Amino acid sequence: KQTKTVSLALSQFNRSTTANNYSPKSSGMSGSSSLENDANLILLVDFTKYFKYKNEFGDDIGAKFVVDVAKNRHGPCKPLHLDMSYSDLHVSEQQVIV
Repeated sequence: KQTKTVSLALSQFNRSTTANNYSPKSSGMSGSSSLENDANLILLVDFTKYFKYKNEFGDDIGAKFVVDVAKNRHGPCKPLHLDMSYSDLHVSEQQVIV
């Protein structure tokens, strides 16, 4: 029976994954095999691609970062390039100029 309930699980990466400066992989999560089997969606925040940006006075005002979609049962697995404003913690998708 489906209950239409949303649940969120957070997992810490093991030490060998975080000790190296590599992009995260779902296999580096604690309990990764059961999470990968049961999850509909796995998102990995990649801090190797995290960049702060500053205003004209040199103050940090936001950041650009990447969230890798490692598993998605209902859609594509592609990286999400995001911007975050430090003033209101608003997160939005980066505008790609072609």
